Amino acid sequence: MSPNCLLRSEAKFLFALIYTMQSDLKVKDIYNKVIQLAEQKQYWQELCRQLKDENTILSSKLDEISQLKEELSEKLEEAERRYRSKFENEPKEKARLKKRIEQYVKDIDDCVEWLQNT
Repeated sequence: MSPNCLLRSEAKFLFALIYTMQSDLKVKDIYNKVIQLAEQKQYWQELCRQLKDENTILSSKLDEISQLKEELSEKLEEAERRYRSKFENEPKEKARLKKRIEQYVKDIDDCVEWLQNT
């Protein structure tokens, strides 16, 4: 075998080796990126699950609060109806309340006058 032929075969071998090494590095890079993407996917899926769970809890609480608000509104309306009907239909009670309010106004006026004189 001639020396030129030997050099050519060594060159081909080295070229093939370098090409294989470069391909291996590319494959390793791709593999590492796939692993990284898989880890990121797992992280985002877990975060999504947590947010869905939290959303479910918050939606449930919101429903409870809405229902409670509705119940309290109904109770308030009923209490207002009872209050109005009690005092609109009872002139004695209305007169008594008016007298108490007038007394409070007089007491306040007396206090203001006393403060102005001191």
